[in-house]
This record gives sequence, structure tokens and C-alpha cells, in this order.
Amino acid sequence: MNKKNKILNQDQINKIVKRIAFQIHEKNNNESHIFLIGVHKNGYTLAELINKELKLISNSVIKLCSLKINKKNPLKSPELNFDLK
Repeated sequence: MNKKNKILNQDQINKIVKRIAFQIHEKNNNESHIFLIGVHKNGYTLAELINKELKLISNSVIKLCSLKINKKNPLKSPELNFDLK
């Protein structure tokens, strides 16, 4: 199986992020709170982009969280950082 990497331009990335945000909203439109958890570092960056789009379309309170995982020992003490304000 030969898979090739595809490099996306900014417009393509924005469309994908918007679609993900709409999917989250559609599946959780009756929820008062939505928690987005991004794995530190790049996953959190993606969660921030989704958060920005979700805030435009959702009335839910959206909480953004960061999850740090030890790559060498992923089951040992994952660290979840979030603000419950």
C-alpha cells in the first residue's frame, strides 16, 4: 500500500477546519458545554482553530483544553490543562 502525503494550502485547511467545527456543532447542538481537547502541541493548535470556528456558529460554552502526553511512556501521568471558568 503506497500512500502519498498531500500538502494542503491555507484555503483547503480553513475549509476542513470549518467542516470539523460544523460536524462538532451538529452532533452537540443541544449541549450547554463543549470541551475541545488538543494533544499538546500540534493537536492543541488544531483545537484552537476549531474553537475559533465553533464560537462563530454555536451557542454552547466552549472550553479549550491541552493534553500533554509523555511520548516515551504515554500511560504515565498524562497532564490535562483547562480552565473551568
